[in-house]
Amino acid sequence: MADASVIFGYLFIFVARVTDMSLDVLRILMLTRGNRLNAALIGFLRWSFFCWPWGRCCGAD
Repeated sequence: MADASVIFGYLFIFVARVTDMSLDVLRILMLTRGNRLNAALIGFLRWSFFCWPWGRCCGAD
């Protein structure tokens, strides 16, 4: 049986990935509607949600 930290790690990665993809959809919608500044800000947030969990999992706090 896996301990709680492993399960929470998997859950954390899953939630981060769902958030990452949701932000990507919003970014594409903003781009198609001509809101380039909002799309850039959402792109930065998406990048943060993509890189931060990988850093936590690899031990780079």
